[in-house]
Amino acid sequence: MGEGYADVPIIRINSLIKKRARKEGKRIPQVDIVEIELLLIFLEHYTIPAGTSEDEVLRILRDRALIFVLAEVGLRIDEACKMIRGQVDWNAGRAIIRRKRDKEAVIRISTRTMNYLNAYLSARQRLDGATGKPLMSLPSLPVTIWEPDKRYYP
Repeated sequence: MGEGYADVPIIRINSLIKKRARKEGKRIPQVDIVEIELLLIFLEHYTIPAGTSEDEVLRILRDRALIFVLAEVGLRIDEACKMIRGQVDWNAGRAIIRRKRDKEAVIRISTRTMNYLNAYLSARQRLDGATGKPLMSLPSLPVTIWEPDKRYYP
């Protein structure tokens, strides 16, 4: 090094610059509304082929219900995954969901989406213990809509 000059820790300076530099804010992803509408139309008119296994039928019904919930209601994926069956008001077409930071909100659900949710949950009834009671009458079970209840289905 040259005389009279101090040793400069370049690595530390670079890390400080990187740490204190302005960060670009989060951006809303660009979504092609036309493609989403086409997907919803396809799912609405899709018929499950004869001979499809029961597990595959259940997956198809689940995926269709989840896509409609995400697209029509506008939930984030984590909000949809936290939906609890007992918090859905089937008659009024609404549900209470848990949003970010554990805040609750009431959402409206279209009749079409409610029908797809109901079809999925009805097909899934055997996984939920087949108690003989309608699924909508089991609000005491804190079971999310998208996962089977492990108490009844190991």
